[in-house]
Amino acid sequence: MTETSLSIEIIKTKDLASYVRRPGILTGSVVPICPLRAAAHAANPAASPDDPALIAAMRDDECVGYLGLMPGQLRVDGQIRKIFWYSTWYSAQGPEGKGVGGVLVHASLRLGLDLATTGLDPKTFDFFRGLRFKSLEPLRYLVLDFDRLDPLGLPWRVLQVLLRRRGIRSSAVTAVFRSFRGVAKRIAYALAAPGLSRVASGYVLKEISELPADATSGDPFPPVTFHRSAETVRWMLRYPWITDDVKQSTPRYEFSDYRELARFVVLEAGRSASGERLGYLVLSVCRDREGITIVRALDHFLQCDDRYRIVLVAVQRYALVYRADRVHVPEGCLPHLKELRWMPLVFRMQQREYFCYPARSRSVLGPELSRMSVQFCDGDTPFT
Repeated sequence: MTETSLSIEIIKTKDLASYVRRPGILTGSVVPICPLRAAAHAANPAASPDDPALIAAMRDDECVGYLGLMPGQLRVDGQIRKIFWYSTWYSAQGPEGKGVGGVLVHASLRLGLDLATTGLDPKTFDFFRGLRFKSLEPLRYLVLDFDRLDPLGLPWRVLQVLLRRRGIRSSAVTAVFRSFRGVAKRIAYALAAPGLSRVASGYVLKEISELPADATSGDPFPPVTFHRSAETVRWMLRYPWITDDVKQSTPRYEFSDYRELARFVVLEAGRSASGERLGYLVLSVCRDREGITIVRALDHFLQCDDRYRIVLVAVQRYALVYRADRVHVPEGCLPHLKELRWMPLVFRMQQREYFCYPARSRSVLGPELSRMSVQFCDGDTPFT
């Protein structure tokens, strides 16, 4: 597959709604975007109508690959500038998709934009570095994984891989492993409950329907960072990329917009003794088709010094409610883990890589890369 055999189509933000209604877009062998994402991108507060939102590689009027672009914001010494995140990158399997991924990336570079990406397959790191993408200091965050407690965790993952390679889906095998995992989780969370109750006794956490527009963070802004405002978070909450309603999903979409469970939780935090209002935080709860439940701490707008303690309490409370298999929290929660008894034994530090491509001219990103600080919700991580 060569670049000359392809046609490249750039879909602008203002055209997304009509694009997903185009005949064949949602029924082809490669579906470039789903209606949920199209609606979300069209409503992005950081986007302008003429911003590129999707690059589609077409061959004989059939999509054979695509690259999504999501406008975001860069904060440089208090000034807000626009950058673009890669939100999807996919090419068809087999001969028809050979070389398409590279063509799409080169097409994005010709747009002359400041680009950023994360969540890449490590096998592609050298490819991006070869194109002058610059790597940032990796983001460190904490992950609780019940595979560390479940003796069947590793064998289950290996068996899943083997069955998928053979095209086999066994509900009976899945049910057996879910049962064993459920027993391990019930025991572990029963042991954790007393410590969590003790730590949580100082706080009141109340679910609310929407994040207030005037929510502000207590964390000081680094000199250079990707900016995520209350307006951006409110947009995320109103326009989710995934759903637990199968009727709203797009089955053929490679990045899957369906989960067995998908919800955001917005909490108002306060002190139980004084009634002082401390601010707000946002969590996500997802359960995939394999029954793995993940609870993540996303954004927090807390005006207090013990904000990471509150984040940890909130996440662990919902992990207990949903019997989560995995929990993701910011690195700032690390000093407070020891208050939850055995929890430090099952949390591990994990890293996420970030790459940036400064535009060749008038780049606001290039001169600031050495001062860049990354945060847990940078990119499309909180949406998925």
